[in-house]
Amino acid sequence: MGVIRYLIALGLILALGLATVREQVRAMRAGYRIQELERRREQLVEMRRRLEVQRERESRPDLLVGRATKLGMPIPDARPKAPTEAAVPGAPPEQ
Repeated sequence: MGVIRYLIALGLILALGLATVREQVRAMRAGYRIQELERRREQLVEMRRRLEVQRERESRPDLLVGRATKLGMPIPDARPKAPTEAAVPGAPPEQ
């Protein structure tokens, strides 16, 4: 009877030890995955920043006019037009 109790206790201790090791391995894997995802996030943030800078650089009016001219597109007059009396809100219509 003493041997059986000893074997049962030994089996429980072994099972607990294996469960502990398994949880530690899972925690380590989760940590590595978190690090990998953080690195990927940093890469994506940097890529987004570069793309925003590129968008700002390429949307400059002088570049857009140059591209439109090369494509044969008409360039709108950049001067603001004075509103006519009829275009002024609340103004009576011309007669």
